[in-house]
Amino acid sequence: MNTTENIEALKLRRKVLGARIQDFEKKIKHLTGEIADEKAKPAFKTSKDPRHGKFQDMARRNVAKLQEKLDEITELRAKALKELNRCSLVIKGQA
Repeated sequence: MNTTENIEALKLRRKVLGARIQDFEKKIKHLTGEIADEKAKPAFKTSKDPRHGKFQDMARRNVAKLQEKLDEITELRAKALKELNRCSLVIKGQA
């Protein structure tokens, strides 16, 4: 393979990474909205009534699960963005 083919392959890879990053951003936006909705529910708010404890625990677990998903997707997005930047630098001839 010559350098022209390598650059074309990197451009294609950069395009694919850009699409993946956009998908991650959509998922992040969706999960952020879900977390906000979950926190807005009455079961999430603190109450002195002991009967509400089970529902509060369930709501907190739901928020924790959503937050874990959000953190995971954010990490994947950061890795893809780092690789995208590296591809861009190689294409520009700086790396």
